[in-house]
Amino acid sequence: MVGDDRHRICLLDLHSGIVRTVVRADAFGYGGFTFSPSSRHLFWIWRDAHSRPARLYRSPVEGGEAVLVYEEHDPAIFMQVARTAAGGFVALTLGGPDVSEVRLIAADAETAPARIVQPRQRGIRYEVDEWGDALLMLTDADGAIDRKLLSLDPTTFTVRRELVPHRAGVPIVAVLPFADVLVRLERAEGLHRLVLMQAGGQEVTVAFDEPAYAIELAPAQRYEARQVRIVHQAPASPPRWIDVGLADGKCTVFGQERLSGFDPAAYRVERLHARADDGETIPITVLSRRDAAVAEPLPLLLTGYGAYGISSEPRFSLPATVLVDAGFRYVIAHVRGGAEKGGRWYWDGCRMNKRNSMTDFIACARHLREIGYAAPGGIVAQGVSAGGLLVCGAMNMAPQLWAGVIAQVPFVDMLNTMSDADHPLVPLLRPDWGDPLADPQAYDYIAGISPYENVQPAAYPPVLCTAGLKDDRVPYWEPAKLVANIRHHATGGNPAVLVLNHRVHQRHHRELGDACCQAPDEEQREIGRERAQHHHRGRCQDQAQQHPLARETIRETRQRHGQRTADQHACQPLQRAQGGIADAEAALDGGERDGLQAHVAHLHAGSDAQQRNRE
Repeated sequence: MVGDDRHRICLLDLHSGIVRTVVRADAFGYGGFTFSPSSRHLFWIWRDAHSRPARLYRSPVEGGEAVLVYEEHDPAIFMQVARTAAGGFVALTLGGPDVSEVRLIAADAETAPARIVQPRQRGIRYEVDEWGDALLMLTDADGAIDRKLLSLDPTTFTVRRELVPHRAGVPIVAVLPFADVLVRLERAEGLHRLVLMQAGGQEVTVAFDEPAYAIELAPAQRYEARQVRIVHQAPASPPRWIDVGLADGKCTVFGQERLSGFDPAAYRVERLHARADDGETIPITVLSRRDAAVAEPLPLLLTGYGAYGISSEPRFSLPATVLVDAGFRYVIAHVRGGAEKGGRWYWDGCRMNKRNSMTDFIACARHLREIGYAAPGGIVAQGVSAGGLLVCGAMNMAPQLWAGVIAQVPFVDMLNTMSDADHPLVPLLRPDWGDPLADPQAYDYIAGISPYENVQPAAYPPVLCTAGLKDDRVPYWEPAKLVANIRHHATGGNPAVLVLNHRVHQRHHRELGDACCQAPDEEQREIGRERAQHHHRGRCQDQAQQHPLARETIRETRQRHGQRTADQHACQPLQRAQGGIADAEAALDGGERDGLQAHVAHLHAGSDAQQRNRE
C-alpha cells in the first residue's frame, strides 16, 4: 500500500518480480484491505472526497474490474475489513463511538453478499471473530460497559453461550483466537494482563510485576501457532517481543529493541494517584532518573490525552528518556476520557462530562507539585490532537500553573469544527463531543470549554503550537487562531509560537503513547523545538545543553526561529478576535503567510461556519 492517507494498492508477484497496481487511488489505509481466504480476491475500502471510508470493493487478484460489495451512506460510520482468525470469513466492521454492525462474507461464498450478524443499534457496540466451530462476539450489550464475550452459531448468528461474563472495572481490550486457545488482553487495576483460555474453560493469567507497562498483541499471527507473540514495553524499557506458550503461559524473549548506550536501570518508573475535585483517583505514570532524589523538585513535562476511550499507554519513548537525562521528570496523566479504568472512565470524560478531563489534568499537576516532584512554575503541559484540547483547556482554567504549554496539531476550535458537517471526522465524533447545531445544551457546553473561545486576559505561559498545512483532520487554522488570540489577550509578555509544517500531513495516531510519530531525524527536530520551549525560563538549561542531542536540536531551533524576543512574538494584535482568516494569518511569519495563499478557500469555509454559529 503506497501513499499518504490516499493510497494505491500494488501486488508483487514473488515468482516473476513484477509489480502490478490493483487499486490506483483513494484506498483507505487503516484496516483498509485484506485478501479473501482463497487469495483470489482483494477486498479493499474506498475513501470518499471527505476522506471518509465509504465503500467496500472486491478486486480479482489476477486482474479485472472492481466490484462494489457495500456502500455506507451514514457519514458518522467508519469501516474496517479483515479476515477472521480461522479464515472462515471476511468481516466488514462498521462502527461509530456508540454503534456497531458487522457483515460477514463466508470463505466458501466470496462473491456472495455480506450477511449482517446483528443490525446496528444505537448504544451497542460489538466485534466479531472466529474460534473453532463458533463465532465470537465481544460486546457491551445489556449494560456490559467493560464488555463480555459470547459464542455464536456461525450459520444463524444466535448466541450459544457466554464465554466470559462482564466484570465491572476489568475491561476486555482485545481477543485473539488460536486453534486450541483463546487469548484475551484485558486491564486490571489500570494495567494490562494476558489471559489464556482453553476450550474447556481453564485459564492461565500472564502479568508483569512492574509499576507501569503496556502489552500489545503482535499482528498477523498463525491460527495454528503454539505460542502468542506479544510486545511488552515500559517507559524505561524499549519494546521486547515475547513468545508466551499457549499451554502453560511460559514467556520467552524472542527479540528486543536495543539502543546503543541506553541503560534501563538508570531510570525509575512509578505509578502514583492524584485525587480529582469529585473524589476520583487519577492514575499517574512517572519516569525519572534513578539517581534523582524522590522528593527533589525537578522541571516536569506532563502529558495526557483523555478522549475517545483511547488509553495513554505507558510505552517507551526515546524523546522522553532524553528529556529525563536533561534533568526533567516525564509524567503521563491518565485522565478521564480514556479507558485506563474501563468504560466508565471514558464516559465520565466525554460530551457533557468533558470538563472532567481538564480538571483531572490540573489535579495531577497540583498533586505532583504538592508531593515535591515539581517546583511551582516548573510544569510544562504537552498534548497531541485531542490531547492538545486537553492541555489548552487546562491552560485557560489555570494559566498560572504552567511553565509552558506544547500543543501539537491541537483540536482547539471545537465550536466551529463541530459545526462543520463536511469535516471528515465531525459526523463520526458527535457522540463524543455533542452536536452544537442540533443541541443548544451541547452548543453552550462546548462554548464553555473550547480553548479558542475561552482565551481571556491573563498572564499566559509560553505556548508552542504545531500544525500541518495539509492536515485534513485538525486543520492548521485551529492552532493559528488560538495562537493569535493568546497573543492578543496575554498580559505577561510570554511568547506564543506556531510551527507550521508545509511538507507533510501531520499524523493522528493515538496509539500516540509517546506522541512522537515522526521519522528519527524529524523526531529529533521535534525534541529540539519542545526542548527550546521548556527552557524559556532558563530552568535546567545548563543540564540540557550538556546533552549532545540537545545542543544540536536547540541550535537548529534557534536558527529556525531567529531568536526573536517575547515582545516580537506577542505584540501582534488581532484585527478580529472572532475571525478566521485574520486570526490565522496573524499567527504566521511572513514566509509562512506566503504558503497560505493557496489555502485561503479553506479558511473562508471555516469563517463561514463560524458566521453560521453567530447567526
